[in-house]
Amino acid sequence: MTFISFATLIIKDNRMTSTLIKSIFISIPLLFFTLPSMAVQNCKDYIFDNNPNSRYTNHNDGTVMDNETGLMWKQCVNGFSGVNSCSTGSLFSYTWQEALQLPATVSFATYSDWRLPNFTELESLVTQNCEIPSINISLFPNAPSVPMWSSSPSSSGLNLSWSVNFDIGYTGAHTRDSFYSVRLVRSVLSGTTTSGSIVAEGLGNDHDGLISPNGGEDWVYGINETISWRNTLILGSTVDLYVIHDDWSGLLDNTSENVGLVINSKNWYKFAAGIENTGNYSVNPADLMGSGSYLILVVSVEDKSKFDISNQLFSLNSGL
Repeated sequence: MTFISFATLIIKDNRMTSTLIKSIFISIPLLFFTLPSMAVQNCKDYIFDNNPNSRYTNHNDGTVMDNETGLMWKQCVNGFSGVNSCSTGSLFSYTWQEALQLPATVSFATYSDWRLPNFTELESLVTQNCEIPSINISLFPNAPSVPMWSSSPSSSGLNLSWSVNFDIGYTGAHTRDSFYSVRLVRSVLSGTTTSGSIVAEGLGNDHDGLISPNGGEDWVYGINETISWRNTLILGSTVDLYVIHDDWSGLLDNTSENVGLVINSKNWYKFAAGIENTGNYSVNPADLMGSGSYLILVVSVEDKSKFDISNQLFSLNSGL
């Protein structure tokens, strides 16, 4: 018999109001698998609402703008549809690798630059005063109380990545062959004041070409990691890869620069030159020659207007 397994290996509680079980393993026969029930949301008026309606703009086309983060979200999780209802369809689930590749196939509301959110971005949707689900259901209706994949790997193991569970808003590092749901996002650069986001992009550049590391990851020396990007957006047969090793301020909050200015104004270290543009590059974090918070830059050798920088900082850890 085929089973769908959900394995939560590490859980950290970001809620002050709940005591959490620290590990969960459930195996459900596929024959009897049903969708999560949409229970009545439970909200506490005496707890601060960090995600009120006023924070968002509903475009009434199936997309919702978060005015604090500068992120545009699909209103429905993948599998559901229906503007302001999300009442049509069924809930889809994916392994982590499948979730990473899914956005390349998605065109929605005239946009084709959707991506899997990083851990910090996904967690920003969690409402601290509501549970089951722990999200603003006025803007994100029919939201299931299930785990959602982020694009952020975990340093706790070779086969773990971070997710956010929208039942009571806790987060966990899960095995990448687990099947979890997906809510897609895209960055909106003009007219936003995104705190802590990297938006140093070339004019006319297709944004969000970089998949990982895209913010929040913790890479440890000696454990190989994969730098991933969309070679349908960062065009050309070869690319150069850089890591920044000094002050990354000035790349924050709505800067728009060509790649030459970006590279020359900062101490970028080119750790891979002229590699084949396959969309993936395996690297030992020790080869990036640093320890602390950093950014990755991917640049097309043939067309230097095609490049992308990590949306947020990720960590290099020497393990010492």
